[in-house]
Amino acid sequence: MGRGQAQQREDFNAFFKKFEHDKAFQFSRINFPVKVIQIDQYDKRKKIFITKDKWQYTDLLSGKKEKYILKFGKIKNNACAVNITIEDTGVMITHLFQLKSGKWWLILIEDTST
Repeated sequence: MGRGQAQQREDFNAFFKKFEHDKAFQFSRINFPVKVIQIDQYDKRKKIFITKDKWQYTDLLSGKKEKYILKFGKIKNNACAVNITIEDTGVMITHLFQLKSGKWWLILIEDTST
């Protein structure tokens, strides 16, 4: 890219809304195999990798949305964390997204559910 050419940076909020509601788009914006780190109540870590053929589409913003609590982290170092909890269940999952070439990608899931 030459000098003076600004790369178009995708807006995270618009990206995330589409990521959550569009199955094909979600699938296209995951850096497969995506690493999942599961951390239990004893701080024991287990790493697994989800491949394209094992990925299951999830739309967290519809259906029972009143039970989901989404917290968006600040965008820093071209990364943004989205923390998802479900009231009264112990579910706590963080999705880490990274900006690459102006587009957002899911690169890591951390599950600290109890």
